[in-house]
Amino acid sequence: MANFFDFFKSKRVHKFRFCLQRVWTGQFLETPRLVSMSLAITSLYAAILALLYVGLAGLVIRQRFKHRIGLGTGKDPRLLQTVRMHGNFAEYVPFLLILVALLELQQSPVWQVHLVAGLTLTGRVLHAIGLWRSSGTSAPRFFGMITTFAALIVAAVFLLMK
Repeated sequence: MANFFDFFKSKRVHKFRFCLQRVWTGQFLETPRLVSMSLAITSLYAAILALLYVGLAGLVIRQRFKHRIGLGTGKDPRLLQTVRMHGNFAEYVPFLLILVALLELQQSPVWQVHLVAGLTLTGRVLHAIGLWRSSGTSAPRFFGMITTFAALIVAAVFLLMK
């Protein structure tokens, strides 16, 4: 009979009873890391940006096929434009998505996460439109880069304020 009571005094049973008590009283919901780890906003913008990335890659492929250039730009100015549109996108978007995800993981206000992600999306679309129109300077390209830099700066400030 002594072994029977010793079992109920063991650490395993105590931990089990503690866990059951937390579940019963609803205290398990108070753990912040278990509640918000889905990164829903980041996922939304990442999906949209991924589709844009594939679209830009498609433009590069179309130009390569049209001019029969497999590697490099072959001194074709239009191909160089599309390669840079795609490349510039690939240079900025991954880092910006990491910043958006960090904001979301830090449980920043939703408007801050949407602001940075929205600036990123807007900036990248404007930059692509501007570079598609002209290899020189253009208003959409200029505002696209300004918006992209604004997203970087705003995200950095929000994260530093946490």
